[in-house]
Amino acid sequence: MRCSIVFLVALWCSVSTLAAEDAAEPSFEERLERFQLYTQCQSIRLIIDAPKLEERLNKFGEARLRSARLFDAGAVPLLVISAAIVDDYVGDRKVGVAISWNINLYKRVFDVFSGEWMNAATWERAGVASSPGDGEQYLLGIFDPVMDEFIASYLRVNEGDCTAAPGL
Repeated sequence: MRCSIVFLVALWCSVSTLAAEDAAEPSFEERLERFQLYTQCQSIRLIIDAPKLEERLNKFGEARLRSARLFDAGAVPLLVISAAIVDDYVGDRKVGVAISWNINLYKRVFDVFSGEWMNAATWERAGVASSPGDGEQYLLGIFDPVMDEFIASYLRVNEGDCTAAPGL
């Protein structure tokens, strides 16, 4: 009887230890977010690819990154903001504008197949929209919460390194 009690206690301890180890393991979503955004809290360079909107989007993006103390004009990783606004017609009549947008974080990754380091897009948000009015203002309204999401996620994933970085 005593032997079976010792066996049951040992079994219970090993099962509870395995359960604790599994609970400590990050989820797939947490590992994916870490892959997408972890850079040891490196500063970010902003690149704008948006004909006719470059100046306005550059001011917007740079201000947001600077407020989070993440902007550096010579840095890698890169945050690339792309956008296009074209007039939207029905027949001969202009009914508004069509908008296409994309925000990507490019960071250095190692390709095990080629054996090379390269920049690759690891985080992306994109969409299309239409607006009956000012496409630029509408686009900034779209980018505002997306930049909030990016900065909050980036700082959360890099939290240990960001708090240790000088000036943060």
